Formats: sequence, structure tokens, C-alpha cells
Amino acid sequence: MKRILFGSPLVLIIAAFLGPNFLSKSQALPVETSLPHIDQSQYVGSKKCAECHPSYYESWKDSAHNKMIRPAIAAGPNKTVPSNSKT
Repeated sequence: MKRILFGSPLVLIIAAFLGPNFLSKSQALPVETSLPHIDQSQYVGSKKCAECHPSYYESWKDSAHNKMIRPAIAAGPNKTVPSNSKT
């Protein structure tokens, strides 16, 4: 019982010293940083990359990763949205 009575004021003193916002500061989310600017005019295209990296290109070209930054096209020869066929 004496330990509880002795410890309580000590906790209050430490909390007062650290300030009322101590917990909220330590649990704050990191500040967002902006992404670096990428100069798209320097992009040479995937076919050019394939010249030096054929194995990477072959595994990438028919994957969904290849189509993930393209506009959504649901039908036609340039389709980028996979069919939702559940049979």
C-alpha cells in the first residue's frame, strides 16, 4: 500500500514535467513527404528496356503490372481490364 501511495505522486510529477501533450507527440504520425519529380521526357519505353533486360521484360509484358498505370479499357484489342468470368 505504501508503494502505491509513494508511486502516485511520482507519476504525477513526471507527467507534469513532460507536459500535457507528451503522449500525443510520441504517437504522432510521420510528416508526409512529397515524392520526387520524375521527368517523363527521359522515359525511353519498355521496348528499349527489353533490349538490355529481356528476362525482366518477358515476365512483365503479359502481367497485370504492365497494365496497372494505363487507362481502364474494358473491351477491344487494347483491353486493360481483365474479364470477370466466373464459371
